[in-house]
Amino acid sequence: MSSLLYTPIPEQALEDQSVEQNQFHEIHLENNTILQTEKVEEGYKIVRIISTDCQDYLNPMFQPGSVINFKN
Repeated sequence: MSSLLYTPIPEQALEDQSVEQNQFHEIHLENNTILQTEKVEEGYKIVRIISTDCQDYLNPMFQPGSVINFKN
């Protein structure tokens, strides 16, 4: 018998607990945009954008997979 699980975030509901999870970091920008990132050697790789402004999704600087770094 199979079952069906309805969830908006299936990767979290079905993830294997024995697998090491990636550590994501949220970067909050001044215009209330949130970038979910993953730490890499070069800086932070953008995983996803959380924004209510449609223009943020068209901005090539915020493209998922792009790497950003911050200089102190």
